[in-house]
Amino acid sequence: MSETNDATTNPQRPNRRPLYILSAVLFVLIFAMSSYVLFSAQNADGTTPEINRIDSVGEIVDQPLTNFTFPASTGEDLSLSDFAGQYVMLSFGYTSCPDVCPATLLEFRRIKAMLSEDANIAFVFISVDGGRDTPQILDRYVQRFDPTFIGLQGDDTQLQDIQDEYGLIYDIQENENTQAGYMVTHTASKFLINPEGDLIRVYSFTAEAQAIADELRSML
Repeated sequence: MSETNDATTNPQRPNRRPLYILSAVLFVLIFAMSSYVLFSAQNADGTTPEINRIDSVGEIVDQPLTNFTFPASTGEDLSLSDFAGQYVMLSFGYTSCPDVCPATLLEFRRIKAMLSEDANIAFVFISVDGGRDTPQILDRYVQRFDPTFIGLQGDDTQLQDIQDEYGLIYDIQENENTQAGYMVTHTASKFLINPEGDLIRVYSFTAEAQAIADELRSML
């Protein structure tokens, strides 16, 4: 008699079909419960929470910000509170940055060009390399992109005071292969602050200028 692999005739092979069915049922139940938790969260008034919701443009937040004061490319000290009454588009970086920072400021220039000339918004670049990026260096740097852009000379003490609010991370590392002799790994996001001084939007580095400008236009 020839051998067979049929589970009904070969007692040495267990029938795993019930186990597969049970696993499938458990997977469906876990997926359904996860989906319910994710999509059913609502405020008391029945609306969906806005805080930390991510859509196609960026992350919606509602974060009060600590005031800061840094030397500015304008030749004076500027504080976040000095921008009260207008929107602020802000980024962090350094003037020797080979890629991310120039790309970000070019995006700022594109965004500004898409808005009306009297748009109530300031574009601010805060250096995390304050030991090198003096107000004079920052002035020459931001002027290359737009004469109205403002550069601020950050220092470690104050940057550490505000870094949690922005999720700011930066690290200076020696690198002999660069012209400056070092590189700074830093947060590449763009931050939108409302006229009341609250952080309301976080845009990723890859967020498109057109999408950001369209959203800003609806706010301004």
